[in-house]
Amino acid sequence: MCGSGSTRYRVKIEDPAIKHYYLSFALDVAKTLSSSKGWGREVSFCPLGEPQFDIVLALPDTVDEMCYPLNTGGKVSCANRKVVVINFLRWTEGDSSWSSLDDYKTYVINHEVGHALGMFHREECEDGKAPLMMQQSQRTLKCKTNPYPTDKEMRSFKKWRAN
Repeated sequence: MCGSGSTRYRVKIEDPAIKHYYLSFALDVAKTLSSSKGWGREVSFCPLGEPQFDIVLALPDTVDEMCYPLNTGGKVSCANRKVVVINFLRWTEGDSSWSSLDDYKTYVINHEVGHALGMFHREECEDGKAPLMMQQSQRTLKCKTNPYPTDKEMRSFKKWRAN
């Protein structure tokens, strides 16, 4: 069971054509969110009960609709109000900035959930590493890709959450 202070989420597959991805997607989301390298250092996530936000895997056209007014161009994912929308095309193919599809999946979940938790984009490398909240699929400014929040991001998150 989940604790009373848990951040609750629900995993959904928006398009019937990709419903068979539900179990693997839900497991990847749970693994990423429970990792002590990610937001799980400070947040206890729970996939049960009334969700505070949904995490949705969707086809590019649906992503465009769900992310509106953000223009995703059928390529990127987003967090829009209480919905984290993961683009199926990128989920299955990755992004050229990343050498590992698994690392990209970890990044995109952590990045978009970071928005759902109230975090904003960052632009500066930290010790040569991209901060998680940098739009790493669009640019890394010669930073090394990174799928987890940096120590600086975690300190910022803890401070923001305490207020």
